[in-house]
Amino acid sequence: MEPLDFLAAVLPFAENYYCVAEFDSRQKEHVFGSSLEELAANAAQFDRDQKDAYFALAAYKHSGDRTAENAKVMRSFFLDIDCAEDGPKTYANKELGIAALNAFIGKTGLDKLGVPLVVDSGGGDHVYWPRTANIEIAAWKPIAVIIKRLCKQEWLKIDMSVPADASRVRRVPGTTYC
Repeated sequence: MEPLDFLAAVLPFAENYYCVAEFDSRQKEHVFGSSLEELAANAAQFDRDQKDAYFALAAYKHSGDRTAENAKVMRSFFLDIDCAEDGPKTYANKELGIAALNAFIGKTGLDKLGVPLVVDSGGGDHVYWPRTANIEIAAWKPIAVIIKRLCKQEWLKIDMSVPADASRVRRVPGTTYC
């Protein structure tokens, strides 16, 4: 899947401002734009500059402020499964991580959200359940918290800081450093 197609699948529809960022330089540059095409072009520029490109999962009310308080809407629920070594917070490999994810989805009924998009993040997998409409943050957050609690309850090894964070960024799939 091309980066623009992926972003179009998981990001909110035409809502104010999108954000792409890099954290390799001292400036930790964030670039805001009003279209997915602009977002993908900025991510591609970071990639050409040999910087990891990240995108924010929310659309924001105002540019220049990637905070949860400024987040307006979401269109996906998401998890981060780390797979590097077997431990209390990681799976030994990606196959074990995906097997645990599939068992978790079946056991919790999250299969009703549809088949998730799974993106290889290098050291694990990013999991996304895109929705068909934008979700206001006030409605999205309680559902995201429930998904996070289900992960904890069912011992799914995820990065617990990710699922309910309205200002979260993820690597842009298809960029060199992803």
